[in-house]
Amino acid sequence: SDTLNINDGSSAQPTICGTNETYNFYNWTSSQATIQTKDIYVTYQLPANFTGFVEGSTSLIGRTDSDDAAVAYRVYKNTASGLIACGSIINVSTGTQTTWQKVSASGSADPANCNFNANDSIVFKISLSAESDTNAYASTLSFAFKDN
Repeated sequence: SDTLNINDGSSAQPTICGTNETYNFYNWTSSQATIQTKDIYVTYQLPANFTGFVEGSTSLIGRTDSDDAAVAYRVYKNTASGLIACGSIINVSTGTQTTWQKVSASGSADPANCNFNANDSIVFKISLSAESDTNAYASTLSFAFKDN
């Protein structure tokens, strides 16, 4: 962001990225006086040689600029009978954050503990909430898996 002056606070831009940071991100904001939520769904079909997720490798980077904004995500296994949640919602960011927050899935929310098999689909629900002209930003979603 420094070299290109992208989202670094220069030229009347918001200060979203810090020194030597550059992120692709989705920004959700709302002028409404009550919380408004935007959900983004990301689906990935696991390959035929999938043997398991690397424990602790699943994470999302997010940032908020107010107590009236939040970023969270949840992992689901897509089955013939519908989506099955892997653990609970993972809170990434809330309040005024001056740096990007990276939060990894753990325990039953970690896809490594959700009995995925080859050719299954994993679904990530990324929720951004904002009200009163606040901002919620979601960036890099990461995970790693083992194959044979």
